[in-house]
Amino acid sequence: SGNQSSGTTEKSMDSKSGRSVLDILKRAQLTEYAASAEKSGVTLEELLQAEGKVLNVVAEKMGITKPGHRMRLKKYVQDCKGWLDEITKPTTNPSEPRVPKAPGQSEEQNKEDDKIKAVLEDLPSYVKAIKNTADKEAQINAVVAVRKLVSIERNPPIQEIIDAGLVPLLVEFLKDDDRPKLQFEAAWALTNVASGTSKQTYTVIKSGAVPQFVRLLGSKVSNVQDQCVWALGNIAGESCQCRDLILSLNTVPALLKLMNNATGSQEAGVESSLKNVSTLRNVTWTISNLCRGKPAPPFSQVAPTIPLLANLLSHSDKEIVTDACWALSYLSDGSNSQIQAVLNAGVSQQLIKLLEDRAIEVKQPALRIVGNICTGEDSQTQFMINSGALHCLGKLMLSEKASIRKEACWTISNITAGTKLQIQNVIEEGLVGPLVHILGNDQFDIKREAAWAVSNFVSGGTNNQIRFLVMQNVIGPLCGLLDSTDERSIQVALEGLEQILRTGRMMNELSGYRDIVENTGGLAMIENLQSHASEQIYSKCVNILSTYWEAEEQQEDFAGPPNDGRRQCFCVFQTSPQRAKTIHSRTISTWT
Repeated sequence: SGNQSSGTTEKSMDSKSGRSVLDILKRAQLTEYAASAEKSGVTLEELLQAEGKVLNVVAEKMGITKPGHRMRLKKYVQDCKGWLDEITKPTTNPSEPRVPKAPGQSEEQNKEDDKIKAVLEDLPSYVKAIKNTADKEAQINAVVAVRKLVSIERNPPIQEIIDAGLVPLLVEFLKDDDRPKLQFEAAWALTNVASGTSKQTYTVIKSGAVPQFVRLLGSKVSNVQDQCVWALGNIAGESCQCRDLILSLNTVPALLKLMNNATGSQEAGVESSLKNVSTLRNVTWTISNLCRGKPAPPFSQVAPTIPLLANLLSHSDKEIVTDACWALSYLSDGSNSQIQAVLNAGVSQQLIKLLEDRAIEVKQPALRIVGNICTGEDSQTQFMINSGALHCLGKLMLSEKASIRKEACWTISNITAGTKLQIQNVIEEGLVGPLVHILGNDQFDIKREAAWAVSNFVSGGTNNQIRFLVMQNVIGPLCGLLDSTDERSIQVALEGLEQILRTGRMMNELSGYRDIVENTGGLAMIENLQSHASEQIYSKCVNILSTYWEAEEQQEDFAGPPNDGRRQCFCVFQTSPQRAKTIHSRTISTWT
């Protein structure tokens, strides 16, 4: 746990129950996120009502990004679902809020602490029993007791288990193939120890547990396999170094074998089918963790997962589909050859279905895959357009979820960075109007993505396409970004305006375009930006003013060239070179 303040505000505490988001963070040993959680404004009711991958979105909002930490949060949120009754149901006397029986925690929590304390007093006897190889039954009973200790709801005594020297002993038990029950309990205990702090995770790694977890993926006992998959997923999510260690042990083929076995039993009974779903969930989640992170893992090590992940996109279990999507989103976030490898698996049509039919927890990573593909070659982008991506993007731009609107605009910005035909596809699908609306009315981070889409549009579009954009009233919202404090957004807006003005001059419509800029306050902002600290912004503003205002006024006021010492006007048809798509295509490094 961290050193962040444990205080709560009225905003984070429920007035009727006296409970707070911090109570859950304490239970999950995640108090290092107390400050960011409080700042996020996430309420206790919002947290408790979140389920599945929606909970991941809430966790990210709270600043909890590590998969292992998210998993702990998910577990303790589930354990505390009963608190919803205290929050949503009226108290006996509504005018009197409930008060905890003891400051900071309930009577039940106090009793639980006392019980843990009593068990910890017996820890030396557990260590003795575990070391006693003569009494097998006492040995496994002691391991079960340790496993239960590190599995308790609130503040599991992970460090006490480490300090007692139990981790190396538990790793030794993983090697005992004649006692699968012992292997399972030891793996479970080590999984929970590895879900603690980074230092505690590395303690498990240094003890030599990872090679044993990988070896036991080939165990003949399914619950041992599943527990080791879970352990590897937790450890892989800790850091890129942990991920690469696991990959270096040839783990992927073993995981794919488990996945094949689980997906191959189509005619199994109900119980077996449920077991297969559980296995698939664990394996898919672990593979997702092995594919994620910056720097990315060696593609050759994770590429073999693509065909099976692609097949899972049509699975009936939402959790499996979600994790498969996230894994493919990481795999498609790279070179054009990586993008092609994902496309070759035949994902396009199923991705479109997911964008149309599924909940946000599936839409988010599915949309990321589509966006990543559109950062590739023009032919790869066109493949997604031909599959129906633009129609979906039009709907997603109207989503109530800000994250979906932002991702949709980012994807469109990579499409408008393509060919003139692709820009025309955007026009014909009716996306320009919604894009301009977002540019003028949405929250800033989404406006910024829309600005990129517009800037790419005017950079690569034909004169008539740019004129169409102007007719959709894009100039005003673009000028609105000039008042931003974000330098890159100002530059993007200026580049877009400059190209629009250049097109207006070429089509003998400059006067009308200039009037719009002036009437929307754009001219005043461009003039003010001449004092901006950024040399690039200053130069761009000077160039725009001297080319499209000062020079035009000179031409109107004087019959001949200016001879009063003012700067010569630039060539009317001077254009900057078209940027390659690779400059305009932008990848998003991470979401989840």
